[in-house]
Amino acid sequence: MKFIRLKPVYEYPLWAKNDLALIRNKKWDGEGATWDVAAHKDLNNEVLNPEYEGLSLKELVLKYPDELMKDAKMMLKAGYIDASKPLSIQIHPDDEYALKNDNDLGKTESWYILKADEDASIIVGTSLNTKQEVKKHLEDNTIEDYLLSHKVSEGDFITLHPGTIHSLGKGILAFEVSTNSNVTYRFYDFNRVDANGNKRELHIDKSLDVLRFDNEIKITHTKDMNEQCVVLDDNDFYRVVLINVDGEYYYDLNDRYVIITNVKGQLNVKASDEETSLSLSENLLVPADKKQISIVGKGKVLLSTSKV
Repeated sequence: MKFIRLKPVYEYPLWAKNDLALIRNKKWDGEGATWDVAAHKDLNNEVLNPEYEGLSLKELVLKYPDELMKDAKMMLKAGYIDASKPLSIQIHPDDEYALKNDNDLGKTESWYILKADEDASIIVGTSLNTKQEVKKHLEDNTIEDYLLSHKVSEGDFITLHPGTIHSLGKGILAFEVSTNSNVTYRFYDFNRVDANGNKRELHIDKSLDVLRFDNEIKITHTKDMNEQCVVLDDNDFYRVVLINVDGEYYYDLNDRYVIITNVKGQLNVKASDEETSLSLSENLLVPADKKQISIVGKGKVLLSTSKV
């Protein structure tokens, strides 16, 4: 099976920024979220390869399960968030809650910071200890005083587990990889209104239902790491590895597809039967039946693989 090229799916939120459009040398139309790999009922990429013309990624998964997926059962989601303003304060549910209440999977997600303003930060966690306290400070509009802010810069990586309070801050371009879910509970939005003067919907009850205070908060600073291969996360659902490429790096797929994300430099990806370029910010879906590939050039890539 050939390397899979996909047409991005765009979203146009009120906090959108144009950094990704500049990197990709394309006209910016107000998009702030770009999903490059998605086979979800709500987000589903069109396959660009001529040999798979007319198929969506979800259809491709169903048509070629052995060649594309092999041992994997879930296609990960991968894309970018490009924020000029802070995102809303959010929480994602786990599988059990999401399946029961939203007919969807729960969401675990990871961010890799591709670009960040000097004062950029993210919100992860709260200094409060009970749901009752969180509800009280939401009601009296003082919740911002109890949210934990963390400075971030280029190359930082963090995984957000279900139940974790979080928000991407302004001036950040982040790559996101996650489980195949589109469930987000927005429980605080800084009292913002849209162009028509309307506030966005909040999901306070569901947010409080799934809120957890015991999730680990760990930011990995990778910018100055020189190791060739760094495992950034290896959770129950997926694995993300950072590869510092200087020459040629060989990778065995072990019967699982891989999403290759170029986060620095100009690179090529080779297999026994084909070779393709991979520009900064591009995502390439490599089918499981490729067995082995190599990445050639000088730069950095993320390799994301499903474990379920």
